[in-house]
Amino acid sequence: DIEFMVQYSILRWACDYPELLRWSDNIRQLETLQKAGLMAPGVVTTLADAYRSYRAAVHRLALQEAKAVVPESDFRPLRREVASLWHDLMEAVQ
Repeated sequence: DIEFMVQYSILRWACDYPELLRWSDNIRQLETLQKAGLMAPGVVTTLADAYRSYRAAVHRLALQEAKAVVPESDFRPLRREVASLWHDLMEAVQ
């Protein structure tokens, strides 16, 4: 969901903010969205922290040659925050 929100935001605003097209990674794209004033610092921090947490868990599992599956409870608070931000972003579209 985080990657989709970032990509959607880039596509949504790139015609007016070409600097959004400079980076291909989610963290720097989020930072650029913030610098352009399109996402609030708190939103960017939440999404970047959630993204890093999830990626770190997946990388640890990959190093152990395990499936990228974690208990739902491990990410419950972050999932709620990201879901709320998803709702806010998608509501703005309508």
